[in-house]
Amino acid sequence: MISLSRITALTALALALAACGGKDDAEEIDNRIAAKSDADPALTASLEDQIMVDTALAGQANADAVRPGNEPKQSPVPVDEPSRDPNAAPATTLGSLAAKQGEMSRDAFNGCGLNVSYSAGFAAKVPADLPAYGGSKVIEAAGSDENGCALRAVTYAAPVAADALVKHYADVAAKAGYSVAAKDEGKGKIVSGKRAADGGSFYVIVEGQGAASTADLVVNNGR
Repeated sequence: MISLSRITALTALALALAACGGKDDAEEIDNRIAAKSDADPALTASLEDQIMVDTALAGQANADAVRPGNEPKQSPVPVDEPSRDPNAAPATTLGSLAAKQGEMSRDAFNGCGLNVSYSAGFAAKVPADLPAYGGSKVIEAAGSDENGCALRAVTYAAPVAADALVKHYADVAAKAGYSVAAKDEGKGKIVSGKRAADGGSFYVIVEGQGAASTADLVVNNGR
């Protein structure tokens, strides 16, 4: 039986010669192939048989062919973030906390301007007798020295539950000579106090979430 590779070679040779020669050359090649097929019954049968196609292999024929690149991935259309409701209540800031403290204890804040400026340095100017809970981290700090005032406002993140933080500030304030009061305020608690000896005043809002909590401390007698 004549092999497929041999038929392919013969066909390729015929096409190559036909491309190089003229019409006469092509006819001569046809005659030679016809003569060869007459002399070789196997070749004749192979040329006359229909070409069989293996569908399982057909898809592999052009496995190495160069194909156009894949289409670029389409980025998802970004979803617009919801706009803030202009009528919504403003977020609490240290400045507003300081203003609230001023309203609660006007006598303690006589001559104290409430236009605070933000700086981490104010955290180091909180009175030493109202220390942060051990392991706390400063989130932000603000203060004012306007008109001889020593206003300090600091937000801390503490590694303890809210009840433990409330107890901490109540204990240190009482030890420092403040009259201490505690009450619920919204989602948290407020610890506040005054000291007659020097007119010192403070309050701290404590809010907790599980084993962690935050403290917003405002004092009028910072360093």
